[in-house]
Amino acid sequence: MRESQVLARIDKEYKLFSLPEILAQVIKAVEDKNSSIGLIADVVSKDVALTSKILRISNSSFYGRMNKVSSVMDAVGVLGTRSVKSIALSVSVYDLCRRLDNRLDIKDFWRHSLEVAILSELVARKTEVRLAEEAFVCGLLHDIGILILDSTFSKDYEKVWHLTCKGNDLIKTEESILSTNHVKVGAFLAEKWNLPERFANAIRDHHRTFELGEPKTDEILSQIVCLASRISNYQMDGLSYIRRQDFENKKALLHNLGLENDDIAEIRSEAVTRLIETAQFLEMDVGSPLDLVQKANDLLFQLMCQIEALYSSSEEGGTRIPKGRLDAIATDVMHTVVATFSHYFNNACATILGRSQLLEMSMDRGDLKDADNHVLTRSIEVIQKGVDSITNVLNVMKSVESFDTVQYHESAKIIDLKEQLDELTADKLEPIQHM
Repeated sequence: MRESQVLARIDKEYKLFSLPEILAQVIKAVEDKNSSIGLIADVVSKDVALTSKILRISNSSFYGRMNKVSSVMDAVGVLGTRSVKSIALSVSVYDLCRRLDNRLDIKDFWRHSLEVAILSELVARKTEVRLAEEAFVCGLLHDIGILILDSTFSKDYEKVWHLTCKGNDLIKTEESILSTNHVKVGAFLAEKWNLPERFANAIRDHHRTFELGEPKTDEILSQIVCLASRISNYQMDGLSYIRRQDFENKKALLHNLGLENDDIAEIRSEAVTRLIETAQFLEMDVGSPLDLVQKANDLLFQLMCQIEALYSSSEEGGTRIPKGRLDAIATDVMHTVVATFSHYFNNACATILGRSQLLEMSMDRGDLKDADNHVLTRSIEVIQKGVDSITNVLNVMKSVESFDTVQYHESAKIIDLKEQLDELTADKLEPIQHM
């Protein structure tokens, strides 16, 4: 089967797979320079589900509104017309794809796609803010070709995914079995939907290896989405294998976009909150917060196993992978999981501190009496110091640039950070007094 035959079959089967009329009206109104916010709001109001989602997003913490947004016109004003277009497009594509019959874990797919969308937007806001909304849409659509191939050629794609989950390269495996790949199919679909050419290019290029150097203007969006797909915490199982070229590509992308590792840590940390919140607003099923923690833990274990395999293969093959490279891989993995878990720890710590402050206020007002031995007062001090300790350790772990592993038992190793943490936190942490 040739690539042209694959694309022809997809084109034939998805003739009716067109975007809804309401979306076409929204895009037309947004692109028309003579359109007013009122006109765009009137178009959005024709779709009850879209109206609900846009109102919820405009009231989210991301936009920092003090007063509740209750009208579509106000919502369009808060979000901006380009954001309204990206939300409408995202909602439409998600609803369309729910009709597909897929064998892949669809929750895994949308978790990864939505996270890449959010990461793309956040990267764009640090590098090329005018592309933020488009970056979100391209990030959401970057792997859409996987769904189409899995739905259209289910038996063949089952073989692809089986081999990919064993560590084979996804693009090469797709090419060998289907004579095409998901990035080409995704770009093909974007063109069929009459999306801008730069959207199709960003989808097509998200597995591309970019050269070190100033990106061309028409490649910035592609490089933003490519980087976002590389730093995603929630990779699909078949995409979670790390290779040398992935790290080289990430290094080039960071340089080209003018970003540092600290920027990526900050973006990843913010993305966790945004992922949960945006999924709720768009009514996308990506799993509960507990599911996200478990998924992050599973992926961390897979990545650590890969690092172990790198050590083993280098020793067995008689070649030695530079320790600096292995350290960089291991540290990158640690930063990924710390950024993921710190969000949940910080929320828990904020809740605990809030409660202890309420107790203090009650004691100050005389509403709550402490015993003669001041057990309650000392307990509050211990709680606050404990929370400070957790917060400081997390901050220190984010700043660690290398670490060693030590044998835990015969089949596992653990990260050895004790000496570094003791040294780095010596001036920051007070010892917690046990009661």
